[in-house]
Amino acid sequence: MKRIELVKNQLSSVGISKNLVKISNAYPDNNAVKIVKMDSPPMNVLGKDLASQIVDTILKLNNEDETKVIILTGNEKVFAAGADIKHFSKQNFVNMINDDYLVLLEDLYYKVDKPIIAAINGYAYGGGFELALCCDIIIASDKAKLGFPELKLGLFPGAGGTQRMAKLVGYQKAAEYVLTAKEIDPIELKQMGVVNQVVPSDKVMDSAIEMAKSIAKFSSVSVKQAKKAIRMSLETNLYPGLKAEKYLFQGIFNSEDKKIGIDAFINKKEPKFVDK
Repeated sequence: MKRIELVKNQLSSVGISKNLVKISNAYPDNNAVKIVKMDSPPMNVLGKDLASQIVDTILKLNNEDETKVIILTGNEKVFAAGADIKHFSKQNFVNMINDDYLVLLEDLYYKVDKPIIAAINGYAYGGGFELALCCDIIIASDKAKLGFPELKLGLFPGAGGTQRMAKLVGYQKAAEYVLTAKEIDPIELKQMGVVNQVVPSDKVMDSAIEMAKSIAKFSSVSVKQAKKAIRMSLETNLYPGLKAEKYLFQGIFNSEDKKIGIDAFINKKEPKFVDK
């Protein structure tokens, strides 16, 4: 699909719906891994309603004790095909200051301490790509379409794309991706460390669930502290980052799971963590 056709679909598919997000368990006998599926056909345009429901849903799951890992996905043709261009067409500078709904994505990045895995099939352009970059792990189809086409619209990535991409791949590569507005091969993004795995389209969800299961078996206490420490490395210089890491590490020593894990290791048995 050409970019102009994608834009036309965006303009025609934005509407108000009560349920734009669906939640399911990754496997029936356990509630530890939840799948959050965007369901705003045909293109999962990241409008205000969808963005709000994504963030509200994931924040709710983040506060549920039984949920340990969250998988965010779309459908077999699209993850999220960018922000709501129709909405942007009506905005000026003052309006955007008061109603830039994409700022909601910051809540995913800063308020969710449980791991989020983005499972991407099809299109993840602009705001959709920026949404994926708010996640901790990205698993993409070998046919996924990723990139920042905003310059073609007289805009630029304004929902974290310029900042997170530069942190991940360095200034020059980020400049290339943003300033050329080109589609980026998922294999290249894997080589650059932005995408964790590139798999056939029919294996994306299986791979995401397998990754989630490997994380969910650990103590949620140590997983959350580890995620905070890794994120801190992108926010600070080395010395304050090391201090923050040490603080987070030492805090685990009051947890029950620290005692359970070390006792299991010493006695050569499998730990049964209680997430406390």
